Amino acid sequence: EVVADFAGVRINELLAENAGAVPVGSQTPDLVELFNPGTLPLDLGGMSFTDNPDNPRKYVFPAGTLLDPGAHLVLYADSRSQPPGI
Repeated sequence: EVVADFAGVRINELLAENAGAVPVGSQTPDLVELFNPGTLPLDLGGMSFTDNPDNPRKYVFPAGTLLDPGAHLVLYADSRSQPPGI
């Protein structure tokens, strides 16, 4: 069973204006860490993130993107960052 309810996902940590605290390769992107506190996988498909209120669906998770129970997912808020994300 998989839960498709975005209310279950938590923003666990946020690093805005990363000035070198967490380098990712040669970049220092802003970071958002998601957490699934539940007991079932969460389907993030269709959920979106943005840094632009004029483009509320700037990044949309692809269908079938699962966050397992107790798992964390770190999002790099920079398209130039490596390693590549989902």
